[in-house]
Amino acid sequence: MSVRPDTEKNRKGWVADLRRFGGKTVRFATKAEAEACHAAAAEEYRITGSYLVRSATPTFAKVADEFIEHQRTVRLQGRRLGEGEIKNKISAIKHLNATPHENGVPLAKTKMADIRMGAVQNTLVPALFAKRANKTNRNIYAVFGQVIKYALVHGYLAHDPLMINPANGKTGIELPLPDEDEAVDPIGERISKRIISKILENVQTPGRNDNSWAHLLVSTAAYTGMRAGEQAALTWDHVDLHDRVISVRQARKTGGTIGPPKTKAGMRRLELTEEIADGLAEWREMQPMAQRGCNLVFPTGAGHMQVDNSAWRNRILHPACDRAGVARIRWHDMRHFFASLLIYDLKESEMTVSAAMGHKDAAFTRKQYGHWLDDIRPTTGMGKKLQNVLTN
Repeated sequence: MSVRPDTEKNRKGWVADLRRFGGKTVRFATKAEAEACHAAAAEEYRITGSYLVRSATPTFAKVADEFIEHQRTVRLQGRRLGEGEIKNKISAIKHLNATPHENGVPLAKTKMADIRMGAVQNTLVPALFAKRANKTNRNIYAVFGQVIKYALVHGYLAHDPLMINPANGKTGIELPLPDEDEAVDPIGERISKRIISKILENVQTPGRNDNSWAHLLVSTAAYTGMRAGEQAALTWDHVDLHDRVISVRQARKTGGTIGPPKTKAGMRRLELTEEIADGLAEWREMQPMAQRGCNLVFPTGAGHMQVDNSAWRNRILHPACDRAGVARIRWHDMRHFFASLLIYDLKESEMTVSAAMGHKDAAFTRKQYGHWLDDIRPTTGMGKKLQNVLTN
């Protein structure tokens, strides 16, 4: 019988026999509780073809720790994850562990088999997104999804609790819409053209005698203002060497995928200098066949997309800064350098600067670069005109 009275050793209560589903016998005080347990197990078995004994499954914290250890050995697109990437995942899991899942119980103490779509949508997501920047929380949630997938592969879950239809990958979780250019990036002292020139003079391509590739990579960043993710996802079909134009149509996303740029305004055309256009043309002819599979302009040596900025920063940019005898800069600082060229050297309008940078609107451009824009704002002669009015 699937549900029967508990007669062992004259006990009172009821037993749900789950052995036909791969489980065990579970005792309850009432018949209704036993029947509910059996019905839930039968439904899970019908849908997934298996059943997990919830009390026997590990907690999220335990699986997350195991996931991190696995990440230290896994190879993504032919390489091991860098220590910086591992630290980011550890930080994300720390936030996830402290976030409530259901009835005030933190995710860390929640059994993997007890993670429910409704609790994730109604409790975990609102609590997670109530703190920190929207983009940061999306990255944290992405790690949550990675732990769930790890649990599925290693038998800690019978089915994906976040999916409505696992066959087509349709998720049932709705995240808050991403903010466009949500935060102003702190800008230090303006980087001079002399500093960038010294860096470019000292760039070296790791493992090669020819440094033209690294020079092209850095100069493209400095003289187009492309975001690192846009540069990493740039493909040859979006490079017009005849008209010397790059069309930004996609960018690298969390997890190493390719998607649309950060904002709608990120879809833009960038005019190239003659030097960069010629460098791209030469690189296209010289690019090894092993790197052409994904049609990327700046792939890894194996032809894959660069999944984060650390390799470019740590192996190319920072060593070049050290050799040049200048302070180290971030990769993103070259984007700010390009904005300074538009504002100070080319005297472009706020609207033109906004369009070239791919900002959502000129208001954000002023929010980000207002102090620079004010530096070059011409006087209107208003004081002199007012004086004339008052004296006549």
